[in-house]
Amino acid sequence: MSDKTGGPAFPLDIPTLEQVYLGMTMLDYFAGQAMQLYPMLHDEAAAKCCYDRAAAMTKEREKRNDQTS
Repeated sequence: MSDKTGGPAFPLDIPTLEQVYLGMTMLDYFAGQAMQLYPMLHDEAAAKCCYDRAAAMTKEREKRNDQTS
């Protein structure tokens, strides 16, 4: 997957329509999960750290998906 956001976190596939993307990307989902590591920090530094961790998780996920394909 070449999308750096990891694609949609919760895609909705409706047979009569094309695939619909509602909500957040995997990158946003992982960043939100990483934010749990910093419950008292809600500043730009914490957000950057969480998105950096999320980007690393997305990159690792992409590598693992490529290995199983």
